[in-house]
Amino acid sequence: MLGYDGMIYQALKRFSDRVIAHLLWLVCSLPIVTLGASTGALYHALLERRMGSELPISELFWQGFRQYGKKASGLFWLLALGGLVLCSNTLFWNRVAQGVFAEGMALVTVALWVPYLLICLYAFGVLQLYPTQSIKEILMQALYTAYANPFKTLRLAASWGVLIWLNLLTVYINVMTLLVGFGVFLDLAVLPVLSQTVQKTQCPTWLYRILGKS
Repeated sequence: MLGYDGMIYQALKRFSDRVIAHLLWLVCSLPIVTLGASTGALYHALLERRMGSELPISELFWQGFRQYGKKASGLFWLLALGGLVLCSNTLFWNRVAQGVFAEGMALVTVALWVPYLLICLYAFGVLQLYPTQSIKEILMQALYTAYANPFKTLRLAASWGVLIWLNLLTVYINVMTLLVGFGVFLDLAVLPVLSQTVQKTQCPTWLYRILGKS
């Protein structure tokens, strides 16, 4: 039980891997502009470890940073821009503009938050499991996966909701999440759902034709 193959040792090793990967993500995210690349690398390292890779977690992280950094960065900033546009429109149509047209546009903007958030739930998982896809195809695959697996999507959304809610409670939880929690949360709550859904859900070809894929 206490040996190298024992339950306690393996549990501690798994936990230390999550913490090391998280700390690498934290350090590499400090320039801000590399936040997307480091997030993609974190997903890659933890997913590869979950799928059985025996390489050191730090090597897996840098491997993901090199292989997926550029595309992960583009994906992250595209999602960030989309969120900024939706926030701006939500504030404008709800607080600035008035009248029936403004109310209609406010409802449309609120409705657009649903597919946007669904894409955010799955986008980085799709990137890791379908690395050859373009960013446009990743977005479509993420959205299709979310709608094709409603119960898994609800579970994933609930997990993120609990994490956000806990971080709104106290500064202590904010600090713990920042120091070690994000990597642990991804490995325990997010990646099991992603690995069960994304790999088993292939976007139909007619949707790819809409995207202009040959």
